[in-house]
Amino acid sequence: MKPVRDLTLSLQQYFFWRASDRDAIYNKSAAVFRPGTGTRARYVGAEMDLLATYDFTRHLQVYAGYSHFFPGEFIRKTGPSRDSDFLYSAIQYTF
Repeated sequence: MKPVRDLTLSLQQYFFWRASDRDAIYNKSAAVFRPGTGTRARYVGAEMDLLATYDFTRHLQVYAGYSHFFPGEFIRKTGPSRDSDFLYSAIQYTF
């Protein structure tokens, strides 16, 4: 949606599954975050993002977003499983 010129608002939905029922969940450095041995459940969870992007110039873009993660069966069966929220922002310069 474009409520005003150069501003774009979007709502995005993501779903996450394990590749196999024995696969672990890994953090960004590839270390095991949750081992895949506690359950055979494959559904990890869903994430919903609200993103605002503003184009200052054809080279300079700023964006900010809010995300909410809904844990799935795998997360609920392998440890703490509260919903989580996070905010993020960035400035992007394209040559």
